Amino acid sequence: MRIHFKQLLRTFILGGFTAYFIQLHYTGDIEKFINPKYDLTSKIAAGIFAFFFFVQLLRVWEIKHRGHDSCTNDCDHHHDSDSWMKRFIGHAIIIFPLVTGFLLSPVTLDASIAAKKSSILDRTNQTESNEESSGSTDVRHQTPMPNDNYFAEDEFDQAMEEFQETDMIQMEDQMYGAYYETIEENPKNFIGKKIKMNGFVYREDDFKSNQLILARFYMIHCVADTRVIGFLSEFEEAGKMEEDTWLEIEGTLDITTYHEAELPVIRVEGWTVIDEPEDPYVYPPIIQLVGEG
Repeated sequence: MRIHFKQLLRTFILGGFTAYFIQLHYTGDIEKFINPKYDLTSKIAAGIFAFFFFVQLLRVWEIKHRGHDSCTNDCDHHHDSDSWMKRFIGHAIIIFPLVTGFLLSPVTLDASIAAKKSSILDRTNQTESNEESSGSTDVRHQTPMPNDNYFAEDEFDQAMEEFQETDMIQMEDQMYGAYYETIEENPKNFIGKKIKMNGFVYREDDFKSNQLILARFYMIHCVADTRVIGFLSEFEEAGKMEEDTWLEIEGTLDITTYHEAELPVIRVEGWTVIDEPEDPYVYPPIIQLVGEG
């Protein structure tokens, strides 16, 4: 019996991915990569990695056989058709994300990333983004799951009804996406209403000194599909605020024109610098269906 080093390498790779998934869940960093509604799916993936790790572990030790006809598929005479360089590149591609995952600390997205995306206030792009994510605030699940963004159907409908009728809008994280899209679609319906919200400071290049966007990253599935959402906000001290500063503001909703398009704007009446939330992202509400099927 001898150790088969190629199988040993594969075992280390599977063990590494298993350990990485476990680490992400243990530290809570998994939520910097995926929407929390996929938390269970991610745990199942970690379990699958662990299962294959133990299966692969049994293949590390190879029993020697007499004769030349009893060799396995990994025998040396097969190496001629599979170049060393090709194998090295293949393993390097798999190992690279694992090494960077352990060595580099995960970070949340910020204004520098927002600047690389399309303008938040571009009405054309905004409309397309809303169409792509349409229904995302009406995703329905049979099985309740432990997540603050899960609502019973009647609870969600009641929340939206109260939102339409209230004179003071509280942009809470659980309903942030639904409230935001409703205001964006019909800004005239909300003129004169008070609003309280938080977010990080972001600016477009052509903003006036009293303008900024109070922005959030809206994650539908994972960090790759996040988009920046936020309201144009105007107040005298806006120009003094550094990008990525987290603020909580209160003000009144109004309408302004930006690049010949009508947009909602917050006339800020009060603001406070706050710490970045533990989870800075916002997610679409998920509606649970109860008592069906």
